[in-house]
Order: sequence, then structure tokens, then C-alpha cells
Amino acid sequence: MSGTSFRFAGPNLPITLWPRQTANLSVSFIPQAAGTVSGSLTISYRTSWGGHNSGHSGAGAVALSGTGDTTSTPGFLN
Repeated sequence: MSGTSFRFAGPNLPITLWPRQTANLSVSFIPQAAGTVSGSLTISYRTSWGGHNSGHSGAGAVALSGTGDTTSTPGFLN
């Protein structure tokens, strides 16, 4: 995860998925100042199949961007 205003919010890692199974990943954006912020989330994977010590690994990145606004007032919701 890169970008000072972005935080990985879950679920807990690592995650094991079976074929055709999916997982939702959450990222929170908490800007420290006004302006545009960019970052990225990199997802690494490793697969194996067939019981023959066959496998593949790699990674992919997702671009993140957000805009901080100093005119908003922090508050709480019940």
C-alpha cells in the first residue's frame, strides 16, 4: 500500500481463495491536508494446481486517488 492518506481496512491477511471464489478488499481514505492524493494497492498471488508442484505467482497493482477537503468539519454519526 502506498500513499500517505490510504489505509488497508480489511479483511485480515493472508486470504486463501478457492477457484471462482472472490474477496472484497477495503481501503480507507483519511486525507491529512487539502488537495489530490494518489497511491496504489499491490496484490500478490501464488497458485498451485494438480499436485505436481506446478504453480504460478505474480502481483498486480490498483491505482488509488482521492481529494482532501479542508472545508469539511469532522463529526460523528450514531
